[in-house]
Amino acid sequence: MVLVALTMACCTEMKAQEQPPLRIAYVDLEKVNENYGLYVERDDQLKARYKKMQDALAAKQKNMENTMASLSKQIENKGKTIEAKTKKTPATGGYKTEAQYNADMKAYQQLQVDAQSKMEKLRVELAQLEQKQTEEYLKLQNAAQQEVTDSLNSYIETYNKEKGYDFILLKNATLFANPAYDVTDDIISGLNRIYQESKNPQSAPAETPAQTEATEQK
Repeated sequence: MVLVALTMACCTEMKAQEQPPLRIAYVDLEKVNENYGLYVERDDQLKARYKKMQDALAAKQKNMENTMASLSKQIENKGKTIEAKTKKTPATGGYKTEAQYNADMKAYQQLQVDAQSKMEKLRVELAQLEQKQTEEYLKLQNAAQQEVTDSLNSYIETYNKEKGYDFILLKNATLFANPAYDVTDDIISGLNRIYQESKNPQSAPAETPAQTEATEQK
């Protein structure tokens, strides 16, 4: 029995020795986002688009406020005119008949109704514009994020075909990461080479990770 136990222990140890150690690397996604040309470009585009949307909303809001002020002034002036005429005699410009007074009062009340209706319409338009712009921005943001994520995943897949890591993890999802396993700079360099090549198709083809490593070793 002792011999069998020793034999099994030896076999287990030999199998453990036969298995190569895991090759693990990690990527700092925040650093990638700060230095990856495509991410920076899309982020700048989103910021510019957001500012344009905010400017459009501000202009719409300002137009609504100006319209409200104008309508309020018209109502105020009409009210003052009616009040002034009621204090005058027919000979000095006051109302000559009750029908004239009633007609002015009807027009005054109609001004108030029209103003309220117009302001409500403008508020609805402002809310609709804000909702439309929010939906558009979220759509653009999601598309940009997906584009960056797809490009990152695609490059890491290519990168790892030559490097042969068992795992490439996100630093942001770990509690501790040994800097010796950090391949972020390699990933950023490769991503930016591909990005620059896409911006300038006439440039030389991007180096592969293996070529980069060989060059660095020289």
